[in-house]
Amino acid sequence: MMKRLYGMSLSLLLLCTGCTGASSQNGPKPSLIPSDSVSDTSAGSAAEIRDENRNFSSELSIVDFQEHYVYDGAPIPLTYRIKNNGQAFDYAFLVFVNGKQTPYATAADSQARMSHQVHLAAESEAELTLYLEPRGCKQGETALCCIEAMLNPDYMLPDTSYVSFTPHHSLNGTAPILVEVRADAPDAETAVSDIQADEILMTPELEKPYIYEQPMTHETVNRLDIMTLLECFQNDPLEPYLLAEEALSLTVRGAGISGKYLVGVYVGHELQKAFDGCEYAVLDVERSKLKTLHPKIDLRGMTGLHHIYMIAVPYDPADAADTLPFKTSTKLLQIGGEPPAEQTTAPAQTEPGTETGSIGAVMRIGVLPDGTVLTQTADTVTALAPDGTVRGSAAESYMSRIQLLDSGFAVIENRGAMIRMYDEACRQIREIRPPQHDNTRYIVSSDGRRIAYSYRDAETNISYLMTDSIDLDDPKTVLKIALSDRAGALQGVDGLVSYREGRIAYTGAVLSQRQPREDYTVCCGAVAEDGSGNWYHTLEKLQYPSVNLASMHGAADCFIILQDYDSPGKQQGKQVHLLSVNDGSEQTVTCQSADETHNAAISEDGHYLLTLNEAKHSLQVYSIKTGQQLWHKSLDADANKICICAKTETVYWLEFGTLKTAAFTEGEA
Repeated sequence: MMKRLYGMSLSLLLLCTGCTGASSQNGPKPSLIPSDSVSDTSAGSAAEIRDENRNFSSELSIVDFQEHYVYDGAPIPLTYRIKNNGQAFDYAFLVFVNGKQTPYATAADSQARMSHQVHLAAESEAELTLYLEPRGCKQGETALCCIEAMLNPDYMLPDTSYVSFTPHHSLNGTAPILVEVRADAPDAETAVSDIQADEILMTPELEKPYIYEQPMTHETVNRLDIMTLLECFQNDPLEPYLLAEEALSLTVRGAGISGKYLVGVYVGHELQKAFDGCEYAVLDVERSKLKTLHPKIDLRGMTGLHHIYMIAVPYDPADAADTLPFKTSTKLLQIGGEPPAEQTTAPAQTEPGTETGSIGAVMRIGVLPDGTVLTQTADTVTALAPDGTVRGSAAESYMSRIQLLDSGFAVIENRGAMIRMYDEACRQIREIRPPQHDNTRYIVSSDGRRIAYSYRDAETNISYLMTDSIDLDDPKTVLKIALSDRAGALQGVDGLVSYREGRIAYTGAVLSQRQPREDYTVCCGAVAEDGSGNWYHTLEKLQYPSVNLASMHGAADCFIILQDYDSPGKQQGKQVHLLSVNDGSEQTVTCQSADETHNAAISEDGHYLLTLNEAKHSLQVYSIKTGQQLWHKSLDADANKICICAKTETVYWLEFGTLKTAAFTEGEA
């Protein structure tokens, strides 16, 4: 039985945009399948990573695997064979002995290091021989050794406003290995703290967020009965972006199926002395209790942007059979930056093209139909009137997804199964706790009357698209999709893009080929809420859909189809493709440059297309009807997020977390 889960899901879109589906032999271990789509990184990515996030698929096995290993004073050679079924990537191997990360040497490098890296060319095989030494063990003991691999460990997104490092920082490996220690091994250099985790009884009230009902079978499922849940966070488990000065206080929480772990916190891939001067603490998860640890990291002498995550590894040989190493999702830690402050006074009036007021480090922007501008920082959503005055603010985590509605907006927590609805002044008007399943995606109808959600049943492998009233008293099945081995068949719904006038727009995946290997392609489509009129369009390899209403883009109901950065020397097209949600009909806008086809937005009335040329630092506005370029503006710095409002004839963009605006007028050039 699988015992761990932290953002793990069967996200079909990721079968072609960043899945490390590793099949481990000699003791199979469940693969880590990322939950958050990384295909959107291309909107802010640089040329050097244009070929990443594609198709990672590997098989990992131990050559001449033995059921019983013996340490007699000489390091134990272990040869790992890695078969790469997809594109080229790097693996870095990590070794843990009784829960502690341990240095090791390889046949190619005799110097003991915490990790060694091996490069795999596309569709190739490679071998890595490492020399295992169970440090910190005494004669007569049995050591529990776990060898893990982390894909692209040094990878960091160039656009840090989009935080998702899966699959780049996911763990993968074979089953734990038991080693009989017949000679004393060198001492381990790290220490385990004797602090005890706080614990409270797991009451029915605490279990409520983990309980959901299967809509088809009406079976009640409690996630705590089928998995172990481990979390590491600063204030909110959903936050992807942490801010700190000289010290950082964290919360580590464990619940679910019992298991004993040593936990360590890493900053910039370096293990920290986070537990009273020690590198590790014990987290003994029990089904009947909620366990909490409180690590604190000394950050003095550290500045800038770093990765941060927690790794929990079993340390008791008795748990070797069913307790597996686990890593939380990687987050970003900004050391030395000021936390975003909530805006309490109206910003000063500014000229077009200047800053719109100090509202903290803005990470996302969107425009409501009435012209209200929404800005999202690490912990606050702020509503600005068209003249720049503040209409209100709401304390919401950056990890929560903001969806624009006809009147106001919704804050959606997919993992926490929570939807909060606000009006245009950020006053909360509704709270909804929809049914919860693994990897559920939610959306609210634009009129605020119904919700839709999609998920995959892990037991039957069937995907469902459901709708319900906001009172949750009218559930209906829209689509029921089983996996198919037919090329071109829809395999499931991955993301929900819009829900307007009875039609639900979605993204998903289709099986593009079975041989020589399985390959999947992104698709976008739409279906009426009664299940009729379902259509979907398969995208080309270098295309991807830019989301609309589901992600703070108040566009008309159409998919914006952008293109990824192509390989050097290949000719890129200059067209942005627009697919109607109603019937899938296609319209194109030809841009002045192919560099404009990676980042685009549509006005709320569907008349204007705004593009960003990242190479030349410029913005362009086109008429969708005529294809004519209406407006152009050169920028002083890099920009990433963009949006456009026809009602106020204003464009908005972000420069290094600062919101900027400019007016445009149809007919200008």
